[in-house]
Amino acid sequence: QRTLQKSISIEPSSAMLRALLCALVLLAYGAQAWAPHAARRLGSSPLSSTTAPQWRRGAALRAVEAISEESFEGMLESSEEPILVDFYADWCGPCKLVEPMVNDLADEYTDSLKVVKINIDTARGLVKRYSIRGLPYIALFQGGEKLDGIEGAVGKEKVMAMMKSKIPEVVTA
Repeated sequence: QRTLQKSISIEPSSAMLRALLCALVLLAYGAQAWAPHAARRLGSSPLSSTTAPQWRRGAALRAVEAISEESFEGMLESSEEPILVDFYADWCGPCKLVEPMVNDLADEYTDSLKVVKINIDTARGLVKRYSIRGLPYIALFQGGEKLDGIEGAVGKEKVMAMMKSKIPEVVTA
């Protein structure tokens, strides 16, 4: 009895190889190492602002504080200023892409806006309460209420547009 063995050979295309290389760089070095390569290829970064991009390696940005669900509840009740919250997960690649932009907003609005981040893996109650379905999720709160939220790896312009529509007194100040 003879067995017939068929081998299939797949020639990797250059697009497949580039995608694999980007994935390996992202895994090895994180999102900030990948962003400049994407910007060169796309002509601009989805994370850059109209001013000089702050997400590039070497930019001095204040890291946003990660807080617990309980801390957020207390902050929500006591804060008189608006709160911008970055709901993220450690395993989420797009969350790492928006992190520099969120840090940039925290630096830019230090006096008029609280910016925090919350890990959804440890804050399941907030995920359920605010019906968070996708990550990253950037939400704006004021007076104990959620004003608006954006899902996905969006650029600074979209977050600024949300802030201008909901809290124009902070953005124009």
